[in-house]
Amino acid sequence: MLVPRKPSPAELIQFNIRMPKALIAELDREVEEERERHPGRMFTRSDLIRDALYEHVKKRAKRKEA
Repeated sequence: MLVPRKPSPAELIQFNIRMPKALIAELDREVEEERERHPGRMFTRSDLIRDALYEHVKKRAKRKEA
């Protein structure tokens, strides 16, 4: 589940985090794998992290419902 690339600027907040180099390297590998699976598709670290956060929040909400 990816967020549209061009949401309204009023709806966006920039969020910066520090991560270990090893984690960044893993993210970069996943980004490259995604680009290979979908040639021509724009996919970035931010997309990968955003998608992981959405999935986490969705799973947590389901657990609270149960």
